[in-house]
Amino acid sequence: MVGCFTTQRKHSPLKKTPESPDIVDTKFWLYTLSNITSPQLIQYGDRLYSLEKSDFQYDLPVKVLIHGFKGSGKDKGLDPASPIFKNHLLLDPYRKLDASDADFVDVIHTDGSPIWTDGFGLLRQSGHVDFFPNGGREQPSCNDGRGSVVVSHFDRTVDINVACSHVRAWKLFLESMTTPPGGCRFMAYPCQAGLPGFLQGSCFPAPDACNISHGDPQQSCGFMGYDAQHSKGRGALYLVTRDTEPYCGEQLRATIYVSEKTQRTRGILNLQLQHGISSTNFQIKCEYMDIVQGGRTMWGLAAAEFGTIDPLLTPTIVATLSYQSLTFQTANEADTLLPSPQIYLNQVGVSDHKGNRYL
Repeated sequence: MVGCFTTQRKHSPLKKTPESPDIVDTKFWLYTLSNITSPQLIQYGDRLYSLEKSDFQYDLPVKVLIHGFKGSGKDKGLDPASPIFKNHLLLDPYRKLDASDADFVDVIHTDGSPIWTDGFGLLRQSGHVDFFPNGGREQPSCNDGRGSVVVSHFDRTVDINVACSHVRAWKLFLESMTTPPGGCRFMAYPCQAGLPGFLQGSCFPAPDACNISHGDPQQSCGFMGYDAQHSKGRGALYLVTRDTEPYCGEQLRATIYVSEKTQRTRGILNLQLQHGISSTNFQIKCEYMDIVQGGRTMWGLAAAEFGTIDPLLTPTIVATLSYQSLTFQTANEADTLLPSPQIYLNQVGVSDHKGNRYL
């Protein structure tokens, strides 16, 4: 924000007016093919001095990303704000992002929550295609606290610890812009079972399913980020990312075959894959509060560092399993049949969407 603004009537006690331009300290960053990873700062009001000294070329196409601006041919929503805009708290259509705002609207959700106080973003679909990395909720390596939205509004303390998942949206988008040809792309896939099905791993695409051209865009895969409009997928699409930069990785699914010897149990199954000098971790929630009869199958999702796992590159994969029992969280302490601190497995398998199996 630069310049002045008019203070309008507040619609909610939680909706605060912008701070002064000096405090907001808006910055303009220039990325070109000459400086893909090191942006150049363009100063506002310096009579074009910093622009003329930069790598900016007037005769080349320019893409401008403006937070909160809509109404062009393409609009990209980077974790659109949930507070005030959720549950029709603001009814005017022009005040919130939706598919009518542009010819193509794609949205990346990274900090949504069923409870608006726990997330800065929306879980509701609002574009032609909505991407939900890691389910669109708390992101890997982030520890966003409960009630963070309310705390940030009243304490006026929004930092990376409070908004880590919210900030992840633009980091993912920026990474998609700077990926070199042949590099990793954020492939996302549909899930008819929605968020629960994705989190369970039941919607992981079959081998080469995302390379097949479907007649129905709602059943097609897509690529999240800068070139989202060029892929066919529409509707809600899901994907897994890594927990550190670069976030794009080889998406994997672990298949766990639980033995019928397993009694009632609750806990976290940790699976670590060692492939070459890299490792990938799965955390799979186990909650079987009845006797496992005939065995069961459960899945876990993770993303390996791009280019570090392949049948030819890493013919040997080492898997390490551990189980963190949560029996102390038993809801009914008077229950005489307490959950077991153990889990028995028949088989473990890991595969990718290309059809490669590693265990």
